[in-house]
Amino acid sequence: HASSRLEKRSALDETLLKEVQVGNVGKHAYSDSKRALMLWTSVRAQNLAFKGSTWCHVATPGMVDSQLGRHMVSRWLFPLTKPLRALLLRSAAEGALGVVAAGLV
Repeated sequence: HASSRLEKRSALDETLLKEVQVGNVGKHAYSDSKRALMLWTSVRAQNLAFKGSTWCHVATPGMVDSQLGRHMVSRWLFPLTKPLRALLLRSAAEGALGVVAAGLV
C-alpha cells in the first residue's frame, strides 16, 4: 500500500477510533485513514511473515503532484501554480517508481 506524508499529521488513537465508530471522523480524516492503513499493513505483515510465503510493504512516495490540490484553489489559479509544483513536487510517475522500487526490495 502506498501511504502519504500527511500520515504524520494523524492524531489516531483509541479515543479517536471510538469517535469514528459513532460517525465523528475528526479534523484529519485523510491523515488518520493513512495512519490506519499503515498500522493495518504492519500487523498483516507480521502475521504473514510467520507463514513465510507473503510479504507486505508500505511505501511513502514523498510529495507528489497528484493534482488533488486543484479543488482547493480557483480554476484559473491552479494552472498558474505549475512552475512551483514542478520545482517542489515529484511527478506522479516518479512517485510511483519509488513505491515500485520499495516493493522489489
